[in-house]
Amino acid sequence: MIRFSIAALLVFLTFQTVQADKNRPAYLELRQTSDTVYDVLWTVPARDQSQRFGIYVEFSDDVDAIVPATSSYVANAFIERWKISHKGGLTGARITIRGLERVSTDVLVRIERLDGSSETKRLNAALASFQVKGSAQFWEVLKTYLVFGIEHILGGSDHLLFVACLIFIAGTWRRILLTISGFTVAHSITGSA
Repeated sequence: MIRFSIAALLVFLTFQTVQADKNRPAYLELRQTSDTVYDVLWTVPARDQSQRFGIYVEFSDDVDAIVPATSSYVANAFIERWKISHKGGLTGARITIRGLERVSTDVLVRIERLDGSSETKRLNAALASFQVKGSAQFWEVLKTYLVFGIEHILGGSDHLLFVACLIFIAGTWRRILLTISGFTVAHSITGSA
């Protein structure tokens, strides 16, 4: 019985790797480098080099691109970098992800300011734009990441299968918690799917 279960699990895993993380999120990072200038990092999932998700960043009209975008393809994602400028920082500016209503992905937006504060926002088809507020409260950031992480795990059968295997192998709740936490940290650091 155990051998049959292991064989069934391996067959399931083989077929599921094709489907794994088809809904990977896009990521927009805005890092303030002076009172008015931000470095922009825009990472968009892709199926391959010729099939980039059709989503694009748009800023309000008073935000200027001061260095044109450069683009590269790395690990099933298109990565674009450029610089923008906005008088007085980005507070009050509007950020929109055009095309988000046509794809099944989310966008995680992170704004890092010179003073060390940050603002995080999750965008999706129902909420494709937002106005930059200023420093976010700790609980707002925690809620954004927690909800996003839970939906990511529940949305992928490969993740659920991984957790099920951990429960089967680890044995105790303490070992399961330590293993899942270690995997989550490694998964976040590497950006692997």
